[in-house]
Amino acid sequence: MCSRTGAFDQLSIPGLTGEMVDTGDAPGLAQAVLRLLSDREQALRMGQAARQRVLDQFSCQEAEGIGRVYAQLFAKL
Repeated sequence: MCSRTGAFDQLSIPGLTGEMVDTGDAPGLAQAVLRLLSDREQALRMGQAARQRVLDQFSCQEAEGIGRVYAQLFAKL
């Protein structure tokens, strides 16, 4: 999940590596979260694609830091 701000729109590929919503669009964010919560396989595919994109685009240190953030977020699901 990310909003269309800063570098997020360059990092995320909607439908492939995650979902993107407009900044301040709480209903849109809620819908995107519910879509992924209702389709665990899709969420896992997006997570794996996002991880690979980060590994391909960033240094190991940057990728590890981003990976830890996502791991913490997914652990809360």
